[in-house]
Amino acid sequence: MLSKRWRECVCYMLAMESALLAFHMIFPSWVSHILRTNRGIGSTANLLDTDDLIKRLASFFKMMDEKMFGCFFLVYFMVVIGLLITAFLHTKRRKKAGRTRRIDRGAMPIRTAGMLLFTTVAYFLFVSKSAPLMEARYIFPIFGLTSLCMGVYGIYAVRMLDAGKASLGILLLTAVLSLDSIRILDGKILYRQERVEQQKLDHTEADICVVVYDQKYRIVPSIQELMSFEQIIFAKNDNITVLKGTGLDYPKSVIFIEKGIPKRKVFDDLAEIDGGVQRKRLFKNKYMTVYF
Repeated sequence: MLSKRWRECVCYMLAMESALLAFHMIFPSWVSHILRTNRGIGSTANLLDTDDLIKRLASFFKMMDEKMFGCFFLVYFMVVIGLLITAFLHTKRRKKAGRTRRIDRGAMPIRTAGMLLFTTVAYFLFVSKSAPLMEARYIFPIFGLTSLCMGVYGIYAVRMLDAGKASLGILLLTAVLSLDSIRILDGKILYRQERVEQQKLDHTEADICVVVYDQKYRIVPSIQELMSFEQIIFAKNDNITVLKGTGLDYPKSVIFIEKGIPKRKVFDDLAEIDGGVQRKRLFKNKYMTVYF
């Protein structure tokens, strides 16, 4: 039976409303940011456009399958569905035979699991349709909920089958598939342009990076690219000669030059170190131009 837990419901609603009020006080322009910026307008247009619904759902599902379950999501899903169907038929057969068994709902609240499932599916459908870009980062928040739902329903099914010991197997399977996503993900969340830039850097196979700068804060937007190098050398524009005597193979290094610094001056200063090797531009971002 359903419990009328009004006090807990009211407390929860007050907590959520208080959080919303605090958020509005901290960032009062959030409504305009969501609805009136380019991203907000794009998301609204995506919601109203029904032509690409199937394509977007399939694309985001593929992302979740690859990045979370290592392309085994459908297999795991079919296993859980098969267990639930078998458990349902098993329970129905027991009732006909007059042998009923009460499920320990305190240990496995199926209605709570239903709320988790509804939240997960609703978030996936809404975000898949409204996301301004087809990027996996928009569905990262439900990766944990998806694993939780799969584990909860799998455990509930094996308990209905009087195979409670198999619960450990369901938990281990869920954990292995979820933790394997750590290996699949490289920890980088890149936009399309940043991904192209990273591919160009990877293609150079360079291990050393030299960053020539004037203002330190202009290095920050390039941190993601810099992390891919084994060694990073920072040199102020007015003191490039500090690179001498390090014993590094500079001719095979990638050079990040802050915008506004004349590249010819940098290359002339580096000529004393790398022998004046010819370099070509790979790309440029907000503050840096990159050469190899």
